[in-house]
Amino acid sequence: MYYNLKMQHEMHLNQKDYEQVVRGQKTLEIRINDEKRRLIRVLDTIRFENRANPSQFINVRVDKLITAANFKELFTLVDPFKAGWSKNVSAEKAARDMKKYYTNDSETKNGVVAIKIFLT
Repeated sequence: MYYNLKMQHEMHLNQKDYEQVVRGQKTLEIRINDEKRRLIRVLDTIRFENRANPSQFINVRVDKLITAANFKELFTLVDPFKAGWSKNVSAEKAARDMKKYYTNDSETKNGVVAIKIFLT
């Protein structure tokens, strides 16, 4: 018999991103699609911990996974605003901004993922 067991994953968010998730404004989390992220499935939960205050956390459910080869491609598939950027930010700017967190090698090796989330 097959059981579809849902997993809980843990990730950290900067203060601004954490607050946007709590308010329900940020519904996409953008990451490198590394080994850890490739384990995530739709309906799994993610426990986001606030980096600025580790005692604060929020649980979300995974609604959809959108993968792409790189950030530039990903931001043509998803709205940067839903991932925490200001309104009307271009796909190119959002992709450049992600370079603060990830190297070109990591992006090329793993691809990227947008994790669509909703509050539980």
